Amino acid sequence: MKKIILITILILYNSLNAQDISWRVKAKGHNPNPKNELSKYFKKEIPKKLLNKAGYQRGKNNIILSFKINTENIPYNINVSTFGSNELYNKLKTAFKKYPLEKLNLNELDKKNRYSLQIITKKGNKNIFNCSTKVMVETPAICENCKDLQNFEDLEKCLNIEVKKHFYNTFNSSKITEDETNIFFQYYIKPDGSIGLKTTKKVSKYLDEIKRSLSTFSGIITPSYFNNVLNKPFYSLSIPFKKGEKFIYEDSQIKFNLFSKPTIDNDFSNYLAEKLTKEDINKARLNRINHSLRINFELDKDYNPFNITTNSRSYQLEKEIINAFIDYPIEKLNFFNRKKFNRYNLQILSFKDNQSVINTSTKVSYIRAPIFPGCENSSSIKDLKKCFSLGVQKHFMQKFDADLPKKLGLSKGRKRVFIGFKIDKSGEIVDIKVKAPHIVIKNEVIKVMEQLPKVIAGVQIGKNVNIKYSIPFTLIID
Repeated sequence: MKKIILITILILYNSLNAQDISWRVKAKGHNPNPKNELSKYFKKEIPKKLLNKAGYQRGKNNIILSFKINTENIPYNINVSTFGSNELYNKLKTAFKKYPLEKLNLNELDKKNRYSLQIITKKGNKNIFNCSTKVMVETPAICENCKDLQNFEDLEKCLNIEVKKHFYNTFNSSKITEDETNIFFQYYIKPDGSIGLKTTKKVSKYLDEIKRSLSTFSGIITPSYFNNVLNKPFYSLSIPFKKGEKFIYEDSQIKFNLFSKPTIDNDFSNYLAEKLTKEDINKARLNRINHSLRINFELDKDYNPFNITTNSRSYQLEKEIINAFIDYPIEKLNFFNRKKFNRYNLQILSFKDNQSVINTSTKVSYIRAPIFPGCENSSSIKDLKKCFSLGVQKHFMQKFDADLPKKLGLSKGRKRVFIGFKIDKSGEIVDIKVKAPHIVIKNEVIKVMEQLPKVIAGVQIGKNVNIKYSIPFTLIID
């Protein structure tokens, strides 16, 4: 029996994760067909060898592609629910960008919606393109204080911010007994607009106080719908608490500005003012929630920028900004820290006085991923993450009892295991959560994870930070 055939590590930086789509239940009428035009298109664009690398989420036998629409009626924020092959993931996204939207049988496009369709399913032991003929439409829950916003993710983020602010204002922090803790919970919007709590062991200690706090929240105009049926996506909140500090909501943008000190008249801002037209800047469509456009990049050994991306919703604006950035002398930027494996972050535009303006960072911010022992000589962040993944995989190959599934009498086939954990500020592996086909396997996985070596912690602007990971892997029982 092979021990582990696949490990993929995903860093989870965001606390908002509201997508909860179950196609078997909700996507009635999407009418998948391996011979429709989209299926034939993907079959032509994606090599069969690459298609065979598609990995499925736990309990799923299909792969879903979702997207949103920007103000130029172009798909963006394209996501594919597969793992195991970054090449396949990126090829699918690139191919879909080129596909004409008018062929998707959508009556209209709305920036407030998220669109989803099935693209891949299993046929026996083979993966096939079996695309939906009808695209499914998901509408977000809309809060009274967020109704001025026009985009799906802005409405979701705004709702989460409003709930978070309410929680800080109403939760009785004197109930917390630890000197330092992190209150994590997931919630959803009920049909009547009130908040429901997804109860877990993680929140049980303060469950009654969390429920009391959330029960007083009001202001939901409409809940979420998927395919015209009431939808219950889960939203996540992670609330840090440290005794002696005020229990108040803090805007992350304020923290960023305190460090990066953006101004409209520094050298880089003046440079971009010559490169970007007013028409270019307006394409950012920033607002009070999507309030800044930033550029992210790495530096090679000669300090040349590469792997440059932005959070722009306009591909044309992203292209203009990246081209301008490449031509700007890198030595003119003020780097707080210029160490190997840093991923740099620089504000370009911000939302001020109800408009998008050039307002660039005076100091360059950065983050650094955790470093697994032995990976210090990796050539890039991509290789560093690959080395991390291989390090965990090698550890499992050595420590996991490969005969255990057979001893338990589990049926033949592939068995999916999902692991969630956190690397804390000291580099320790903590908060290990496992979903496995048997309690004994779950306990074995936890034991193996607890034996992982201490790593070099992740860093953000000079401070060690906690970073969450998830690892799916497959056991094959012969």
